[in-house]
Amino acid sequence: MSIVGAKLKVKDIIQLSNQNTLDNKMLDKLLCDLEKFVRNIGYKKKYKDDTKAQRMAWKKQIKFLAEKFERWNLNPELFVLFEYMLPKENTKRPDIILLFESKIISLEFKTSGNYVDDSYALQFVEYGKILQEYHQYNISKNVKVESFLIMSSVNKVDINFEKRVLDNYIPKDLDRVLGKDSLDNLFESLAHENIMTEVEVNDWIRSERGRSRKIWDEARIIKDALISGEKGALSKLNGIAYEYLKETDEFIESIIKNNNSKNLILVSGVPGAGKTLIALLQLFRNIGQGIPSRYYTGNGALISVLKGITGSNDIDYFTGFRHDYIIKNGIVDEKVVIFDEAQRFWTAEKANTSRSDAKGIIEANYNDNITIIALIGDGQKPLDGEAGIESWINALRDDNSWQIHAPTNYKEKFVVEEEKISFHEELHLSTSVRAGFTDISNFIESVLKADLIEASKQYDEIKKNGTMGVDIKICRDLNSLYVKNEDGLTRLERLKHREEKNTDNKYLYGILCSSKVEKRDLIKYSKGLVKESYQKNDQAYRWYTEKCCDVNNITVGTETFCQGLELDLPIVLFAGDYYLEKQDNSLKWKSDLSVYKKKSIPTDKEEEIMRDTYRILLTRVTKEMIIIIPNDIKFKETYNFFKKVGLEEWPKQGDQTTSILYNEPPSTQNTL
Repeated sequence: MSIVGAKLKVKDIIQLSNQNTLDNKMLDKLLCDLEKFVRNIGYKKKYKDDTKAQRMAWKKQIKFLAEKFERWNLNPELFVLFEYMLPKENTKRPDIILLFESKIISLEFKTSGNYVDDSYALQFVEYGKILQEYHQYNISKNVKVESFLIMSSVNKVDINFEKRVLDNYIPKDLDRVLGKDSLDNLFESLAHENIMTEVEVNDWIRSERGRSRKIWDEARIIKDALISGEKGALSKLNGIAYEYLKETDEFIESIIKNNNSKNLILVSGVPGAGKTLIALLQLFRNIGQGIPSRYYTGNGALISVLKGITGSNDIDYFTGFRHDYIIKNGIVDEKVVIFDEAQRFWTAEKANTSRSDAKGIIEANYNDNITIIALIGDGQKPLDGEAGIESWINALRDDNSWQIHAPTNYKEKFVVEEEKISFHEELHLSTSVRAGFTDISNFIESVLKADLIEASKQYDEIKKNGTMGVDIKICRDLNSLYVKNEDGLTRLERLKHREEKNTDNKYLYGILCSSKVEKRDLIKYSKGLVKESYQKNDQAYRWYTEKCCDVNNITVGTETFCQGLELDLPIVLFAGDYYLEKQDNSLKWKSDLSVYKKKSIPTDKEEEIMRDTYRILLTRVTKEMIIIIPNDIKFKETYNFFKKVGLEEWPKQGDQTTSILYNEPPSTQNTL
């Protein structure tokens, strides 16, 4: 996927403007290319901008820039980028980037009007911050970034600022709002700056961003900001692009603000789409606005991490809700109750109660004007007894007291009175943004269907993202990752050191494995590397913040331990409970569960549960992933499948000391 709308030189822009009119073939081609780039950039919704207005704005920018470039004799070979996509932020694109050797100039244009509101100011300030603090080329080369807002139709003296801008931005920020006259001073100062070569420009464009923050880092950052009502709190989000989630977040907020009844909001999404972040945004914002709210989940590991990071008392185990309000029939005091991973709530049989968890939630005692938010992970029920979306639908079938707001993709599932339900596209998160908008979910689905052709096609799409994407490798020997070299470090430790060199973010790796594996097979296929069994949920906070990277005391997380959480580098170990084999000249996934798990999982649900188990394990990645396929005859077809798809092995055969990770220049190599 392209990451820049157009790359031109100053002389090209002057030539475009000097054609007889602005309506010429060269300009038309440029405008068409920019329009196509923006339309196909990967938004959840269709491109809805006013095309005519956008083309006119680009034309005005080009004419305006050409006149300034000529007047101040800027180097004709200077490269100018249009609509450059900030790394891992495809909804955030400065209008213009000028690339000098030791300085980057970011320009955001407003081609009409003289009024600077809060959104304008926040936009150009944020772009500058991202380029300065998170762009790896700028960090490694110590390149200075200067961002400006250009009000190109008026002079500086005629610019008016919204009061909130004057109150919330420092004078230095306000000084970087320029009129058409004050821009002259900037361009005059740039006339003798050394410029980047084309090689440097290409390296700059391909440069990575500092790694995305994990969900718990996002929670920690936004909690205090939202509760205190801090200005620009949402601009702090950058691990998962808030622009993608904005429609969903604002839709839910509008229902809560206008709540005068019992509302149930269902939010569905693929793995890594940002459902938990939506839940936390709502929780902390509501608390900050004095709306009593509480967050529940049955995911003990997620609770451990979120409570450990935020210290919030408003994050709680669903077992508490079940006991207090379903079994004991107490009165719920909160105005907003959020249920994360609601597809995992139990059936009546599993809960050993008279009704399913979903039905118990629907029938609980609430005060007036209650809003329930239930977040559903599509296709994620790794354990028997987890009731899924069907339990919510069944619970609502005969209950007309709720106004239901459901995602459009659930339209065929519901059988309730039409006036009691509305369907909304905003309530379905269709794209995984865990790895900076590289959506690997389609690839994983084709793998779990053993569809070689489709898996190869989807893997090619992943690779097209280049340095913006996710790298996936296969490995035959888990131990090779943990062998210490002459420097006393393992491959993983060296990788961690390299990745953390220019960022404050921790780089996290760790082994993930199905809970359905026999313990003896876990030991066998790790060649004794794993000395103890799986992590317990209450250990999750320590594991994800510290223990997962311990190469001397190696521990393993399972599908239930990692659901809703993530790693920069998950190491997914196939250890015998799920593998491919040939059946009637076609490949099929076969399960071979531990004796204990075999007893607890009904035969008719085994296939679905195993598929969901590996769907979770294989979608935890934010940056790169290693799939361990042991060198054993049992995994022959599994290994051959991934090789035919196109996955490379790492480390390379015969590589005893280093790997491509440590030999390629950081600006040109991606990851694994």
